[in-house]
Amino acid sequence: TASTHLVLRCTNPHTRELAAKTMINLSRFIEGTPAELLNNNVMQCIRALSQYDESGHLQFCAAALENLSCLQAARPILASAGAIQIIKQLMHGSNSNTIISSCSVALCNMALLKSCQKEMVQLGVIEVLGQMLLRGTDHTKLMCVVCLANLSTHKELRQSIETRGGPQILFNFIQVCHMEESLKICGRVFFNFAHDGQTRNSMVREGDRGGNGIDALVTLLRFQGPPPRTLEEDEPENAPVP
Repeated sequence: TASTHLVLRCTNPHTRELAAKTMINLSRFIEGTPAELLNNNVMQCIRALSQYDESGHLQFCAAALENLSCLQAARPILASAGAIQIIKQLMHGSNSNTIISSCSVALCNMALLKSCQKEMVQLGVIEVLGQMLLRGTDHTKLMCVVCLANLSTHKELRQSIETRGGPQILFNFIQVCHMEESLKICGRVFFNFAHDGQTRNSMVREGDRGGNGIDALVTLLRFQGPPPRTLEEDEPENAPVP
């Protein structure tokens, strides 16, 4: 297409980005073979633009991956075109919360694609999730926990996740987390590992900061949730909760 030609041939990165945006917008309204071709072209754009060491272009790449990963039909194309490696590269190389947040959503969506899940674990996504749980925003941390929950749902992946320290990552996270929704999802991941006879022992192993699954479960049981909401002076007691 003309947009792809602009991205691959044009020397102006801003023109490349504009052309890629055009294709992403089109991909939302096209189905079948044309959509596959278009999404493949978008991935060519993302690969080209991800080589630029400029935050604006990298932010666009992350946002494009987030948007496309929301489309079920686009996920297999993203996976076969190396999207996981690009997402990992963007998360490793960026200090931008915006880029990291978009990438965490993309990973979460890609974890829904069964054919991609094994590759995600093999490419070191578990380790990346662990790093983001240490330094990401609350939203990024939530997405990372959801991604880990999606992957741990599948029995054939649990031993590989365990080998890469998945349970221990959560042991550490739970001790410092105060987000109710994230903690609930951690509990679901723990159930997956504890219910599986092949990974059950991982729940009682010490994490790299001390503590184990039993300690983490006790922390979950003791969690009281956010503090009660206080009323303003002029607010009626039966006011709806926003």
